[in-house]
Amino acid sequence: MAVYIDREWFGGTAAFWSFVRESLNVHEVQRYAILRNVNTDIGRGRAWLRASLNERTLERALLRLTSSRQLIQYVSLFCLHCD
Repeated sequence: MAVYIDREWFGGTAAFWSFVRESLNVHEVQRYAILRNVNTDIGRGRAWLRASLNERTLERALLRLTSSRQLIQYVSLFCLHCD
């Protein structure tokens, strides 16, 4: 899912983790930075997504992320489709 979000929303630039990281506090960023088996930003995005699902905080996190004014800086304009 994180790879899909990164590819479709952020144009495959590994910006998903950069965007998520800006909404986290210092301790949360450190939590994902020290993971031994995670070496890339895509991996950190996946780890955050998995932790959010396991901790049942994904809805709150997504609401916080989508209300961010910085969303436009990261999200590809091509992902904004009108029905």
